[in-house]
Amino acid sequence: MDTKTNTDRCINNRNAPCGQAVNQESNPLEYPVPALLKAHPYLHDFFDALSIPVDGLLNDAQAPTLKILIDGLDEHQLAPFGLNRSGLTTQILDFMA
Repeated sequence: MDTKTNTDRCINNRNAPCGQAVNQESNPLEYPVPALLKAHPYLHDFFDALSIPVDGLLNDAQAPTLKILIDGLDEHQLAPFGLNRSGLTTQILDFMA
């Protein structure tokens, strides 16, 4: 009998659906972006304010984790907001808290 939740599958298998809520005690950076957006809908506003497109990731079975998304951002895109990747990571985690 398989006891893993959909979120466990989502984290460990990039092709699995991300249907369950994100565990508050785990590291949000390791969750796929769609799982975080589902668990924290207000993150849409956060990403929109920084011109970081995430809507196209909602139904993407290959969507990146939050860490991969942040690591893939161009520093020049973040500079107008006074952020770098590290600062963005801190801001997102604080925003989700």
